[in-house]
Amino acid sequence: MQSINLQEIIQFAIEGEEESVAFYNHLVKKVKSQKVIQEIHNLIEMEENHVARLKEINIAAFSQRLPKKTFDLKIDDYRLDKKPTPHMSLEDLFEIAIQREQKSAELYTDLAKLFPHPEKRVFENLAAEESSHRHHFELKLDDIS
Repeated sequence: MQSINLQEIIQFAIEGEEESVAFYNHLVKKVKSQKVIQEIHNLIEMEENHVARLKEINIAAFSQRLPKKTFDLKIDDYRLDKKPTPHMSLEDLFEIAIQREQKSAELYTDLAKLFPHPEKRVFENLAAEESSHRHHFELKLDDIS
């Protein structure tokens, strides 16, 4: 069992969002359609908003309201299997994006279970947004398949 503290949980989530920003910035360079490029820029903005919201979390206040227990988030469950490569197809990119968004949604859903309100709502909203992003890419993948 890997025990981690609240600061590590939040930092892991921030790093995941920052990786998503980098991924989408990479993705936007591969896409030719202006419509898709604009949508990806919107997603980048959303992910950057997630980073900002996570950085605003007052960990000291959270910690005082949480039960004293060890967290086991099974961090490896949120790691990605498929990685971007320089020569990937658009289909590969969308598959990776779907996987990224799904893993993020799962992480935020699990985090929401650990926190009381109002913090719980922050993670529930992030999970819903990540699920919406996943659905967006599923539709794009279906369009090109």
